[in-house]
Parts: sequence; C-alpha cells; structure tokens
Amino acid sequence: MKSTKQIELGYGVPDGLYVPKVAQSNVNCTINKPYIIYQKDFDFFKSNIRKWCTKINSSMSHVYKHADLVIGNGSTHIYTVLIRGLYNLLKRPIRLFLEQPYWFVAQVLKKEDPQIKYITDPNADIDLEIRCTPNNPDGTEYIEPRTNAKYLLYDFAYNMTIYTDKPVTINQKKNKTYIYTGTVSKIGVPSSRFGWGFVDGPHSSELAKFMQTEVIITVGGGNVAWYSANNYLNYLLNNEKHFKKLMSTNNKILNNNKKIMMKALEPYKFISIEKPSDHKGGYLWVKTSKNSNLANWFLNKFNVVVKNGKSFGANQQLVRINMMAKTSDIREVARRMRKKFTIKKKIKFNKTRKSK
Repeated sequence: MKSTKQIELGYGVPDGLYVPKVAQSNVNCTINKPYIIYQKDFDFFKSNIRKWCTKINSSMSHVYKHADLVIGNGSTHIYTVLIRGLYNLLKRPIRLFLEQPYWFVAQVLKKEDPQIKYITDPNADIDLEIRCTPNNPDGTEYIEPRTNAKYLLYDFAYNMTIYTDKPVTINQKKNKTYIYTGTVSKIGVPSSRFGWGFVDGPHSSELAKFMQTEVIITVGGGNVAWYSANNYLNYLLNNEKHFKKLMSTNNKILNNNKKIMMKALEPYKFISIEKPSDHKGGYLWVKTSKNSNLANWFLNKFNVVVKNGKSFGANQQLVRINMMAKTSDIREVARRMRKKFTIKKKIKFNKTRKSK
C-alpha cells in the first residue's frame, strides 16, 4: 500500500491565508544593521501598531491611543517578558490564575518557573489573571474575570474580523491594570513578526518599562522581522483597498476551509464540532464522544497531525485543527477521511453478506 504524506494541521501557521505579493518578497526589506534598532524606528513601530490595533478593533481605540506599549517578537515573547517584568515589579513570585482550558501560548508559563506560583482557587489572593479570548478550546469567549487580580491579561491574537464577527471590547475598572497582547504573525505575513502588549492602569508605566527592558535583553536578531512587519503594516494602513482585500479574502479562505473539513467529519458520528469554532476563529475545535485520544486517531487513521487537547489544559478527547493552513492540504485531509469511511462501510457490508 502506498504511504501517504503526513499533513501538519496542528501548529497554527497561517500559510494558507492570502498574502499580497509585496509581502511575499519579505516586503522588499533591506536592513544594513540588522541587530540595531534605532529609537526613531522604535517609535515608528509603536505608532504603526497603535494605528493597526485601532483599525482592527476601533471600540478599543480609547485604550490603544494612550496606553503604554511594549513590542517584542510574538505572543510567546510578550508573555515571557510580562512575567519577568511583573516579577521585578512585585519583588516576589507572581500568584497566577489560569482559566482551564487555556490558550496554547500559556504553555510558556512553565509550572516549575520560580517566578510563578499557580493558584487554582479564584477566590484566593491573585496577582495576575489571564483571560484568553476569542480563541478557546471549549468554544467560549472569556471576558469577565473570575478573580480579584490586580493585573488582567487579555490575549487578542485572534481578536480581529478575520477570525471573529465582532471583536471583543473590555470595560476597564480603575483599580486594575490591563495588558492586551497581539501579534502581526497571525495575518499570514512571511518572515515578518511583531508581538505587542498594551499596558493600561495603575503602575502601567513602571510595568511597561520593566517589560521593554526584558525585550531589549532577549530580542537578539529578531528585529529583522520587525522591520519587515512594519513595512507590511504600512502597506495595509496607507491603502484602504489593501486592508479590505486582506480581510475579505482571508474570511472567505477560512470559511471555505471550515466547510470542507466539517463536511468530511459528518460521517463520523462520534465526533462533534465545538461551537462557535464552526464559524469563528482560525481553528476548528473537534471533540470525540469516546474515551480515547482523538489526536492519535487523526494521526494513525489519516497521517494528519492535529493539536492534542492536553496542550490547552483540556483532555485528549479534544483537538485543534488549523484552518489557516493551505486549502490544498485541507482538501487532501478531507479526501482521506471520505475514502477511509467508504472503505469501512464496504467492509462491514461484505461481512454482513458472508454471515448470511
């Protein structure tokens, strides 16, 4: 039997999303000194990020215009410098509350990290609570905090109209400090990467200063991707047609990919789609009614890699399937699933006839 090529649909790479030709060539990015970021460039980067975030979620513009802004290499990097910055600010381990299931990047917050003390009781004294929206394994949008935490982080990596019909808006309280994170990499830009964290509320300036210091220490050569991402933002911000085409085209791609995959899953009655991932977000969340490892089922049956629910603090009955992948890969997975189901039906039919 001819072996099939393994298809990766676990990692959240947006390689199937529409990217304009100007971005496909790394936005013609040429840098003479790739390991030096000049202050004027740094300020320009921040200005463009403020404009971009306001454009994709105008209801939060009142925050984006004045909040302290930290930039880094991506969501994971921003999470890391936040923990280090808050640890330096508090001068002790951070009492952290994480909703479960949580978003994948939360795995960078290692349980053995001496800077973190995990708290599972929402009624306890909490320093930092992470609310992950609008991308969650259980299909909900966590908005209202469950604790008395003084610092609240909202992950906005997928909080734009490509992924959700209406971006989330947070009503802030004066006695709390809010951190909103996001990244350019989730709009399909090759070799381009920005991560950001808006910090607003009491102690925001001090926390942002600690965080940005950690960025400078840890960023290494990643700033090459910053220049590329900044050029791409210029391309989208300076021409409304470019922006609208990006959003509408990628909405169509995601919706089409989801329709293909959901159709392929229909014959497998022990599998259900977790709403609202059927029409929102960059992923399809899928759950089995059986007490089994669904990720292993996809791998063993179809040679397809999907992300195990355990990666999100959920269980092995749940998986995440990347809908930002190439449509050709989605179609191939659907073909394998239809073929396997047809073969199984034929085998059962033949056995039934023999028994007669």
